[in-house]
Amino acid sequence: MNWYLQSSEDCDVVKSSRIRLARNLNGFKFNLENKSEIEQLENKIKDNLYSIGYGLKYLKLKDMDDITKMSLVEKNLISPEFALNKSETGSILINDEENICIMIGGKDHINIQVFNCGLDLENTLNLAIEIDKKIEDLTEKKLAIYAINALLKYLEDTQKTSLDHINTIKIYNTTRYMALDINARRNLELTEKMRDKSKKGTLLWVLDKTSTSMGGRLLRRWINDPLIDRSEINERLDAVEELKDSIILRGDVIEALKKVYDIERLAGKISYGNANGRDLISLKNSVKQLPDIKKILATTGSELLRNIYEELDTLDDIYEIIEKSIVDEPPITVKDGGVIKIGYDPEIDKLKLATTEGKKWILDLEAKERELTGIKGLKVGFNKVFGYFIEVTKSNLSMVPDRYVRKQTLANCERYITEDLKNLENQILGAEERVVTLEYNAFCEIRDSIEKQIQRIQKTANLVSILDVISSFAIVAEDMNYVKPEVDDGGIIDIKEGRHPVIEKMISTSNFVPNDTYLDKNSNRLAIITGPNMAGKSTYMRQVALITLMAQIGRFGPASYA
Repeated sequence: MNWYLQSSEDCDVVKSSRIRLARNLNGFKFNLENKSEIEQLENKIKDNLYSIGYGLKYLKLKDMDDITKMSLVEKNLISPEFALNKSETGSILINDEENICIMIGGKDHINIQVFNCGLDLENTLNLAIEIDKKIEDLTEKKLAIYAINALLKYLEDTQKTSLDHINTIKIYNTTRYMALDINARRNLELTEKMRDKSKKGTLLWVLDKTSTSMGGRLLRRWINDPLIDRSEINERLDAVEELKDSIILRGDVIEALKKVYDIERLAGKISYGNANGRDLISLKNSVKQLPDIKKILATTGSELLRNIYEELDTLDDIYEIIEKSIVDEPPITVKDGGVIKIGYDPEIDKLKLATTEGKKWILDLEAKERELTGIKGLKVGFNKVFGYFIEVTKSNLSMVPDRYVRKQTLANCERYITEDLKNLENQILGAEERVVTLEYNAFCEIRDSIEKQIQRIQKTANLVSILDVISSFAIVAEDMNYVKPEVDDGGIIDIKEGRHPVIEKMISTSNFVPNDTYLDKNSNRLAIITGPNMAGKSTYMRQVALITLMAQIGRFGPASYA
């Protein structure tokens, strides 16, 4: 149904509301007249504009008959100048309701028109701004993709390794976060002290009770990027509240997280091909905790914790691969063997048997030669230069049989080899060399198979990191007697008995004197703070800023009410 056929209370007074927004693109001159330039403009932007949605259809001006053009003019969807264009260049995007029409190639490069029935300028403007923002975002995303492609090409040329772990593009939208310049970050001492750049005495120091390294890194990012969206903030706050209020739930989560290694870093090492056997065991031990974590979260009610529960991939297949293939305590290097479990590869098992049985073969040969020669002190030794040898002291040289071939003369003994010993050596050493090669190849195949699932691993790591940070917030809230803030769009800061979170922790032996704060957008927009030097004026101002910031990162604050 067309918008102008709709009814409205105001239709008898005001027929319609119309908003027009114009955009011009860099690289094109104003008021294009040249046919080829307009066509170039259309080809550049029509696909982007079409992808913004709203059921828009693409129509070229030259494909319209005169009646259609005049009808669009009468409905104020296109301008008369645009319709009467003799070159018939230009095009439009229009929806079935005909309340949205975008002209391309007119006096302005892009002309957005939005209509609404009655006097409804606010909603009409909001829709026009929404469309304009989507066009802007599409342009920015396209430029971002160009930049990312160039960066990936540079990394590919310089690093000479796989970049498969870089598998998604996330747009950092500054409008999602509260703007904090470098001076604000430094003066508030969010993550490092101004004096010595240390962590102790910062907001991060107070809030960091994370159990994993990846959780600690995420917490730092959250502190530096406070949220603006009220729903996102309250989503975090609700999750913190649930963990804070349930000692058993919180304890179970923390206990499970303590056994999780840095999955993010392990994923990076796997992608780069640098992961060794111990890294895979660390990944296995971390993945082992995921079913328990998922089970713990099964009864949670807050939206954020429910989302973690539903989206958490337990990576059972990856656990099984590592469990059946890699020994529990592998060596540091993967090129010396001893990495692959018995039972994983029949060929490796066969060769390993030869190496282990080889020791028994050598002992049996030693006993046999002692019996045949009568030399009780005879022994079979090994070094990397000569391999296996029979060693006889000089006092027994007269008993050495002719079949012994002298290999080396030492001060107190002679070393010999025999045909039987040489054959055993070839079997044992050949098996050892072969098994090392096969184990390394098998390990690389295992690592490559896990690398193909790297996106799943990264997603799981991110969810575990979020859970870790939320748990950290709950711990601090409980330990420091913080309260859940009420976050809305009212533009009011109302803090009762607020305390500076860092100073309060630093002077735990004495009581911090709390302070109230009330600011709004009306008569209480400004507060004048007076007092002598060292009276606490700066502390008070930083206290208000920190409590507000803590609320916007989704955590409880040091106050009786906020």
